[in-house]
Amino acid sequence: MEISKKQKIGKRKPINKWAVAFIIVGLFPTISHLLIFWAGVQLTGLVQSFQEYPTNGFTFSNYVRAIRWFFDSSSVLGQGLINTTKFFVTGLVGIFLAMYAAYMLYKKMAGSRFVRTTLYLPSAISGYMLVTLYMQILTSNGAVMSFLNGVLHLNIPTPLIVEEAMGMMIFYMLWSSLGGGLIVWFGAMGRIPEDLIEYGRLEGIGAVGEFFKVIVPLIWPTFVTIITLNCVGFFGSDGPVFLFTQGKYGTTTIGYWLFEIVYNGDVSNYGFAMSVGWVLTFATVPLVVIGRWVTRRFGQEVEY
Repeated sequence: MEISKKQKIGKRKPINKWAVAFIIVGLFPTISHLLIFWAGVQLTGLVQSFQEYPTNGFTFSNYVRAIRWFFDSSSVLGQGLINTTKFFVTGLVGIFLAMYAAYMLYKKMAGSRFVRTTLYLPSAISGYMLVTLYMQILTSNGAVMSFLNGVLHLNIPTPLIVEEAMGMMIFYMLWSSLGGGLIVWFGAMGRIPEDLIEYGRLEGIGAVGEFFKVIVPLIWPTFVTIITLNCVGFFGSDGPVFLFTQGKYGTTTIGYWLFEIVYNGDVSNYGFAMSVGWVLTFATVPLVVIGRWVTRRFGQEVEY
């Protein structure tokens, strides 16, 4: 006897118990990690941010104090916010420099091999070793300072122990971060069809016009993604403070200040640090929204 189509449709397939068990076992580590190390930590931090030390009583004072400190440039958070912003802007400048350097490699311009070697070299050395080498060069007995003070007699103070330490770290951050950025941008440019580049040449577009009118619009989705990720990590823009100055000479950042509280076991400021973290979390949302709006407002994605 033939089975009707409705009966076939209504008939359910038996559940494969082994498949269900496999899925549960596969998802268990991920879900457990999410619940314990993210949801659990976030919930604990939220509760602790409303606790007053040492009574653990309910209070809003931690949040009031955090907001006040952020708007006080003389406080550690105010100074940290200024330095964090400097490192964030440095990261944005590094994005544009990496784009141009990748364009040099893409077009095989004169000096592109030298640029490639110079920028990829920091990526081949561990960060700690590279910072040590960089600091040794800039010490009073280092090669650069010995030449400037010993040969040229300029009497320049050692950069890493005075206010110029921030400038030296910004320069190091730009130089050391370009290697990784080259890989992303060079890969994005490598996907561009050669026909579009050739069409631009036939229209008489020069190198500068080709970069801004052809290359940038075609890699705009990659640009939007990287800018968005940078906006998400705005308050985590710590730079190489830990390796260089450990926050001395006015170079501390918000992230390094939070690290110091945990590293030194400053229990009295745990609740305050938690409130700072939650304030930063809510402050990040409008930054990301604004960053997305700006990149979409002044650019247009091109499909090819």
